[in-house]
Amino acid sequence: MLSFQSGGIRLELVHPDGPLEGRDDPFTLLSDAGRFSRVHLARASFGPTPIRLIALKVRRSSPRTEGAAPSNAAVDERWEREVATLRAAVAPGVARFLDPGTDEDRGRPVWFCLKVRKTFHPICPSCLGPLRDCRDDSLLRAAGLTPYSEGSVRYLSCVACAATNPVFYSEAPAPEGSTADVRGAARLARDGGAILAAEVSEDARERLERQFPCTTCEHRDECYPSGADASSPIPAESRLTPFSFHDLQAIPMEALPLGYGEFADLLGGADWAAVRARALEESPGRAATLASVDPAMSSPQAWFHRNDRTGRFPLEALRLKLALFGQAARGVRGVHEASGRAILALGPAGLMVEPGPGGEDLPALWSFRAKVIDVGGEEPGPDGAAPAADLPGLASLFFRALLVNDARDEAAVASAVDRVAEKLGSSFPEGATPEPKSVVDLLKLLIEAEREAFDRSSPVYPREAREGKENLIPSGLWSDLLTFGFRLRSPIPAFGFAVPPEGAVAGPVDRALMEFEDLLRRVHVELVSKADRGREIRKACDAVLADLAGGAAPARTSDSTRMK
Repeated sequence: MLSFQSGGIRLELVHPDGPLEGRDDPFTLLSDAGRFSRVHLARASFGPTPIRLIALKVRRSSPRTEGAAPSNAAVDERWEREVATLRAAVAPGVARFLDPGTDEDRGRPVWFCLKVRKTFHPICPSCLGPLRDCRDDSLLRAAGLTPYSEGSVRYLSCVACAATNPVFYSEAPAPEGSTADVRGAARLARDGGAILAAEVSEDARERLERQFPCTTCEHRDECYPSGADASSPIPAESRLTPFSFHDLQAIPMEALPLGYGEFADLLGGADWAAVRARALEESPGRAATLASVDPAMSSPQAWFHRNDRTGRFPLEALRLKLALFGQAARGVRGVHEASGRAILALGPAGLMVEPGPGGEDLPALWSFRAKVIDVGGEEPGPDGAAPAADLPGLASLFFRALLVNDARDEAAVASAVDRVAEKLGSSFPEGATPEPKSVVDLLKLLIEAEREAFDRSSPVYPREAREGKENLIPSGLWSDLLTFGFRLRSPIPAFGFAVPPEGAVAGPVDRALMEFEDLLRRVHVELVSKADRGREIRKACDAVLADLAGGAAPARTSDSTRMK
């Protein structure tokens, strides 16, 4: 149990069903994609009463990186900035931070017993004091270890024992040449035997029983056999596992059930059962959050036009996907307002979606809220990057929503966008300001060369709903939407949003959102009004032609309204 305050809100880790012993990960994992963190499922309770499921974002013991890892100090700064941003963010498009208070921003390490399902904080086997991350650079340097502020490896130690008998615990071995006593996770579990054998006062015994559950556990003798020493493996080390080996840094947030890309696929007509199965295959721990939206996502009435023959379903899918992107973009702007800097590394994985309750007259997929869940981003320097640096990330969100379907995955779409953007950018001298029309004209030619990737049928996810079906998305409007996406992607002067025009007052993201709103309105008009008027006009013309011909109206194929 992770307590925020005595007698107050508690966080209880949610575990997979069935026995936990022998599992690689006994904690319900929502996401393992982050460089600096993992996201677990937890339950918030008030006393004995469960309140809600939450997502608990927990700092990794060490960053996941292919190159040189950032220093502990840099990761600390990034983490603190993320917490501060979440505290300051008020936009509805940013995930809600369930703030436990500043006193809980850094807690003690947390271990868990697989046998009896109890959490506890590890303690020093010598003095029974708390073990915490050692942040004393001089002490670490004297022991031949890399100082906390300079390295990426962390070491637990006991402050009380540091001066006389320093012992360190880490998931990394001691560096070559160091004479420090550095012990790993298995040894930390074995050292529990010394704690159990310690002679302590009655008061200390009572405190120890609260701190170290093995003291009174019925399995104590199994886990710590009589006569075992610290040099030999014991059952305890297979039953005790760290949830957070080092100081616990966790961000409790609302648990959102669906990823940005998953929901975009659903809006385009993807099968809910297939989306759900794919999500659970990647992360089985999401079962509880997905179950909460299963009734809505399984509804037979998820769209207005999915099963009609008006040709309006592609428009409806496009309208919904643009609404999804618009919510995401406004959430990103909300992060900018709270932090004053770009997120960087912005992409679909940094957003989640919460479907709304819908209603009797509103299809299930017409109510949702997209929210930014990763506001920390990368670290370009102490002052960060300007919000304009997130324009390429917004482009990736835009194209992910509109172009991914069962024929092209996210990687294929990203490659096509990159090819066009690279050719477009290299066609104009660096630093020059070309005529906007010349850029747009060239862009149309480049897109035509990648016709399949940018086809206006792309917003519809399943092939059978794309091929040979009517499509009322106007070609000109679709071209304008693609142009908007590349204006986010390409910083070409007088074309891209990244370079402000002379006299501009609004920032790049605000200017992009204003133009986006105009495009969204145009799509909405096509969906709710122009389509009907066009059909009425066409029927009237057919009737006139029939009268003139003295017979039945001629058959119409109208290639302009076909998907292909």
